[in-house]
Amino acid sequence: MPPKEKSRFTYARSLVLGLFLIQPISHAYAENDIDAISQAAEQGDSAAQKKMASRYRYGLSVPRSYELAANWYRKAAEQGDTEAQVDLGRLYELGFGVPQDYQQAVAWYLKAAQKGSAPAQNSLGVSYESGDGVEQDSKQAAFWYRKAAEQEHAAAQGNLGSLYERGMGVPQNYKEAAKWYRKAADRGYSWAQVGLGRLYENGTGLPQDYRQAAKWYQTAADHGLAWAQTNLGLLYSHGLGVQKDYKMAVYLYRKAAEQGDISAQNNLSILYENGQGVTQDYIQAYAWLSVAIANGSSDENTIARRDRIASRLSSEKLGKAQEISASYFKQYSGE
Repeated sequence: MPPKEKSRFTYARSLVLGLFLIQPISHAYAENDIDAISQAAEQGDSAAQKKMASRYRYGLSVPRSYELAANWYRKAAEQGDTEAQVDLGRLYELGFGVPQDYQQAVAWYLKAAQKGSAPAQNSLGVSYESGDGVEQDSKQAAFWYRKAAEQEHAAAQGNLGSLYERGMGVPQNYKEAAKWYRKAADRGYSWAQVGLGRLYENGTGLPQDYRQAAKWYQTAADHGLAWAQTNLGLLYSHGLGVQKDYKMAVYLYRKAAEQGDISAQNNLSILYENGQGVTQDYIQAYAWLSVAIANGSSDENTIARRDRIASRLSSEKLGKAQEISASYFKQYSGE
């Protein structure tokens, strides 16, 4: 699987993780009488069981415990509660409160997806596309993404757009990709905003328009998406859709490089080597390029460029550059 697709799944799962770590500002379960909720839950009330699970999930009036949250979600899920089935599946996917088990996650997502749950349908699509917990099947991924996308689920719309762009599980169709990316992008899904920007940049499925590309990259970059920062940095480096600005390119590349983006690490090295947007610095050029190589950018031209930079450094400075690159790799490996 290409690195960017791995990153898309990582991004999707980071959003899922946020659901379990961050308490909603307006929480649905604000009742003060936890004893009454607990009693109703013990008597088999699935709504109360979900409330108990949520309290333990967020640590509301009780110590946070994902194990107890899983226990209560399971009780509600086994009664057929769709939301509980999705949440239990997420716990299995993340390994919170239960051993991480993608097959169990898929089993619970499928139960909820068959009842029409858009979040479950999208998660099931991700499982089929990634091959986590089920045999990889792009056609099944497309089937479930579409089910959720037609219910206006933003992540599913973006994921379906990605399949159309790559021709995975569906015939390659850039116009369809643009349609679904736009729906998700308008709902604030950052990964789709990058996809839409890329289609504008390349003129695939849409008229080539660098300004529109820059607009969508900027929107996603503002939300911290490394891929968007890298792509926007390239536009600033070449003056496409924006005024050429190497300092801005350096800023954006650094943001993405520090998140482990290999392309940004390589591009930042180039700017340091050429003294564009920064003071020329072969030590930094060597260090960032070494990190990119260690992270997987190891073609012959890249290795040759690092050798060329190394030849410009004294043995003392080369040793310093190697120390810095080792430090950067620990911090910015992208693992």
